[in-house]
Amino acid sequence: MKQFLKNIFYFSLLFLIINVTVFYSVFKPALFEKYIYNAQNISSYDYLLVSDSHGAYLKNSVNSNGIFNASFISDNYHDSFLKIKYFSKKMPENATVFLSVDNHQFAEYRDGPGNIDKTNIYVKDFKSIEKVYSKKEFYINKCTKRLPILNPEFNAIVEEYVSIKTNKVPESVSIKKSLKKDLIRAASDRIKYQFQKREQSKQQLSDLYKIIDYCVENNIKLVCVKFPVTEEYWNLVKNYDYGIVELLKEKDIEVLDLHDLFFNKNNYFRDQDHMNFNGGLEFSKILIESSKDNLK
Repeated sequence: MKQFLKNIFYFSLLFLIINVTVFYSVFKPALFEKYIYNAQNISSYDYLLVSDSHGAYLKNSVNSNGIFNASFISDNYHDSFLKIKYFSKKMPENATVFLSVDNHQFAEYRDGPGNIDKTNIYVKDFKSIEKVYSKKEFYINKCTKRLPILNPEFNAIVEEYVSIKTNKVPESVSIKKSLKKDLIRAASDRIKYQFQKREQSKQQLSDLYKIIDYCVENNIKLVCVKFPVTEEYWNLVKNYDYGIVELLKEKDIEVLDLHDLFFNKNNYFRDQDHMNFNGGLEFSKILIESSKDNLK
């Protein structure tokens, strides 16, 4: 019995040491200080990019232009709100937040918990997400996020972080040689998935209002952005316009509509509505320049 207890003790101690080491060497900088896609601490950046996969696929291509990329695949506006609250407090006082406001983000398929299992790592206040979790689930989830070995995304996070630390530039997948009919077919399939219902999501609109109110109350400059897409995709998605641009302008929120920026540059896209790494390099440069021009 003594030997068994001793083995349990040593196993627990080893487990704790490994977790603490990995958390402080990889997870803490990757998720709390640099986030997965960024090379430097957030305090070094003047711009924050918050988006779903449209921003996430750009990865660290935007770093060279001073943009901290806090985007993640399938993030909805609830996720975006919690991230903006967390990251904006660590940035310079004059920092700008770029928020994507593409048509599909206001469709009802975006409703539900979103990426809250990932995003709650940035949340201290249970009240912010109490509609998604029970209190018990919330604290269990937060604890396991600080135990990397128990994290199901362990390998992906480590691999991504190491690639950034070693300055490894990812291959820039391109649809440059795709036939027009293939692009139209792919765009049509995407539309059918994203807009199964034509109704606007009340949940996403409500969370967008929360973002706007938070930025206003905390003197944060918010710039809403319609991301570049291919012409084939835009010709279909433009029919699903919820009047968001007009709504934002009524609230005096700056909107940069860049949807047609790369209509003639399919080499800047990985598919019909997501830019690739090279597209991200050029897009981030133009994003900052356009934002500055609008201030004049």
